[in-house]
Amino acid sequence: MVSDIAKHLMGIFFMKNEVDARSKKMAEDGRSVSGVGVLGAGLMGAGIAGVLVRKGADVVMKDRDFDALADGTEYVAERIRERTRRRKMTEVEGKEALARLHPTVLYVPFDHLDFVIEAVFEDLEIKRTVLEETESVAEENLIFASNTSTIPIAEIAEASRRPENVVGMHFFSPVHKMPLLEVIRHPETSEETVATTVALGRRMGKTVIVVNDGPGFFTSRVLGPYVNEAVWCLSQGARIEAVDEALTRWGWPVGALTLLDEVGLDVGHHAGQVMLEHFGDRLEVPPAFQTMIDEGRKGRKSGRGFYRYEDGEKAGPDEAVYELLDWEESGVPASEISERCWLQMLNEVARTLEDGVIENPADVEIGVIFGLGFPPFRGGILRHADEIGLSTVVERLDHYRDRYGHRFEAADLLRKKAEEGATFHP
Repeated sequence: MVSDIAKHLMGIFFMKNEVDARSKKMAEDGRSVSGVGVLGAGLMGAGIAGVLVRKGADVVMKDRDFDALADGTEYVAERIRERTRRRKMTEVEGKEALARLHPTVLYVPFDHLDFVIEAVFEDLEIKRTVLEETESVAEENLIFASNTSTIPIAEIAEASRRPENVVGMHFFSPVHKMPLLEVIRHPETSEETVATTVALGRRMGKTVIVVNDGPGFFTSRVLGPYVNEAVWCLSQGARIEAVDEALTRWGWPVGALTLLDEVGLDVGHHAGQVMLEHFGDRLEVPPAFQTMIDEGRKGRKSGRGFYRYEDGEKAGPDEAVYELLDWEESGVPASEISERCWLQMLNEVARTLEDGVIENPADVEIGVIFGLGFPPFRGGILRHADEIGLSTVVERLDHYRDRYGHRFEAADLLRKKAEEGATFHP
């Protein structure tokens, strides 16, 4: 009870309470929402719809064809059956929840909705198109929330007649398990829109952080350099399993290469290209990404990525990857792998603070722990940096910069705090 780990975990408890209190106060200025539309019946759309119907909301779920709707509806039903089997819901409550789901291939039922969550493919033009189509049938006060992980909300809102009603809702997969919701406001988003969105997120049982707009927002932006560095470690001679083991032993729930296989290498590569376009070659995507994708390796969904998959289950590292990447083993130390990856995430966190994407250290800690799986026993990424000492952090970044290039150049905020002997937390 008096150990550092205990203090870290208690600190997270109090930070979560602080974040929840701020979001509760913010939600008081929101409008009431009865019916919600969900655009897209894929894994994310169906996951969002499933949580909403369990929380008492009527949901209109739209997709392009009936096959996709059938798959999405079955996904919602299976999540409900799972909860009834575990006695989290009664059979009657489960049937009532499923009855609140209304699948459709038409926009007509959207004419009476006051809130729509878009969860379609991560493509700017597709998102703009569905925004225009939705607004053409919806009421004037409709709030349109995009579940995007990288595309700036302001760019999506350019297609809107009412950009003040456009906001971002970044959910994490699987939606029914992951506790965090990242709400993103662009410069024109109204306070009422933000408040209403936060209120709906809280109704879904999520811990809500509100961040400002920008490529990747907060969570996706800081995750990118972390997974990039893991692939650089592989490219420079570390074995697949060695990279992931180094990270899980450091405290991450899964290794970065396993995470990429689960998310999809094509999805990770696309997100990396968005980051590269906006932030330059310090976030250059390792060539290994493109090589893997060109070979048809997209991760679990294609049956092969960094790992092999048999009947949908991971069956060990795929040795063919080494030949594909023209790889030579160099034995990168586990301590270097874990240090390089977390330092890259910390460096980008500092840059998001510099850019005003996120402002409160408690939001940072809750974001990386609840959304990305940063090891809770370390107290949070800023807390961990404080305890090591920011001067030491900058020294290590400089060390890796000299060895591996300018992607390790320390953020100005880190260097400034190190020079002043300051910390992120009191």
